[in-house]
Amino acid sequence: MTEQMKKRAALAVAIVAAALFAAGCGKGYMTPYQIQYGDVEGYIYADSYNSGLAARPALRAAGRAVPDGQVPVAGAQVTLTAKGFTPAQAPLPVQTDGDGKFIFSDIEAGAYTLKAIKDGMADIEFDVTVVADTTNVVNDAAGDDQMSMTPTDKGTLTVTSVADCQVSIPVEGDIYVGGLLTTYKTPVAVINDIAPGLREILVRADGYQVPAAKNVTITSGGQQSVDFTLVPSGGNMKPLATISSPADGAEVYLGNIVTFTGVGADCEEGNLAGASLVWTSDLDGPIGTGNLVTSNNLSEGTHVITLEVSDEEGLTDTDTITLVVNPAQSSAPVATIVSPVNGYAFATGAVVTFIGTGLDAQDGVLTGASLRWHSSEDGDLGTGTYLTKTNLSENEHVITLTVTDSDDEVGTATVTISVGEAGAENQPPVVAIASPVSGSSVASGTLLFFAGGAVDPEDGAITGAGLVWTSNIDTDGPIGTGAYFTKNNLTPGLHTITLSVEDSQGEEASDSVTIEITE
Repeated sequence: MTEQMKKRAALAVAIVAAALFAAGCGKGYMTPYQIQYGDVEGYIYADSYNSGLAARPALRAAGRAVPDGQVPVAGAQVTLTAKGFTPAQAPLPVQTDGDGKFIFSDIEAGAYTLKAIKDGMADIEFDVTVVADTTNVVNDAAGDDQMSMTPTDKGTLTVTSVADCQVSIPVEGDIYVGGLLTTYKTPVAVINDIAPGLREILVRADGYQVPAAKNVTITSGGQQSVDFTLVPSGGNMKPLATISSPADGAEVYLGNIVTFTGVGADCEEGNLAGASLVWTSDLDGPIGTGNLVTSNNLSEGTHVITLEVSDEEGLTDTDTITLVVNPAQSSAPVATIVSPVNGYAFATGAVVTFIGTGLDAQDGVLTGASLRWHSSEDGDLGTGTYLTKTNLSENEHVITLTVTDSDDEVGTATVTISVGEAGAENQPPVVAIASPVSGSSVASGTLLFFAGGAVDPEDGAITGAGLVWTSNIDTDGPIGTGAYFTKNNLTPGLHTITLSVEDSQGEEASDSVTIEITE
């Protein structure tokens, strides 16, 4: 008992004795009455955040170290209200200090209700018995938490991690909040229901140096974000292998030419090429090396195709797809006339550009003499995928492209044009997107291969910056230019990808595909 408590107790005895003596106690003795006092103390803590943990904000025993993942609740108002009696002096409210501690001194012994309140926190309330001459710790006999003070106003935090170089490679890492490991992982994690306040955030990932922790202030109802750039522990980043085509699960026929395209991205070396990219089949073994490989001798069956990429330090990465090779199927080649456009009228003596393609399931792309051009008015015009004429006779022409494969199977395509003195207006370009395939879906962060081209009847092939790629979602300028490029940071969602061109006369044309980027 404190000296103050002893003095108060002695004074109370003297007062009671004097009162009994003055009243003339008829029984010849006095019954001493002494008011008894005790102390009450405790600590209030709250979780550093309120998701992914079993522990909760709670009142803890005095003298106990701050538990892992907990922070003191300062400035909470704590009151004691007597139950079933009226104390000589009602305890005044106290506030928790910077350590979350509160203390009531010299409290009349008896039963009380303890209540703690603080803005942004749910009130807590429970029974406390004050025992005389005792420091009464707010805790049960087993030492377990009695009650929780739960934050009512919470915020949201988004945590990301990448290994940043020429491409941003997502990294899976463990997230720590307030020094405590959470159940969330990067590369992108959204943590909800975090109690407001200053929070220390850290990401750890195998094979990467531990970055400096970042402090983020969480506000009630707010949305905050923090990102980490991770550096490999050994100073060299593992490359990233991505197969662009064919699509996983694609089917072809025995003898078909299959074109394999892929990318090896490395933080230190950029895009890998040549022998750094090795293609293999689990059925047939090696297929070839490089960013683009073709084969028409894959065996019948279901193949697991693997692209392995290696950097100069010997670090590797792989990507795999399945490819089904069905029994052989004989089919005629497909002829396509890209230029001239059906129905177009040319002036007498104008340059007429003939562009066509021939594709065969067994032989692949047909070229040279396999493609033959014919006019209904002027007869044979020549062979090949590209040729020009300036001397077509004045009249209506039915232009036929005939393509022939190695089995003498043929395919044809036709357009009708006219040649006359009046001439015609400028003909618009023709645009086509080859990759990505419309309707495809890939996960966020996947490296995509974009390929396409355009040709103008008057200007010929359009290249370089004349080929502009855009997205209806990522609208801050073009996503790329040129006949081909790679990209892995498209925003999740359903994209309409458009390749646009403009010829020298201002005529515009475009082609579009839709792709989905999933979370």
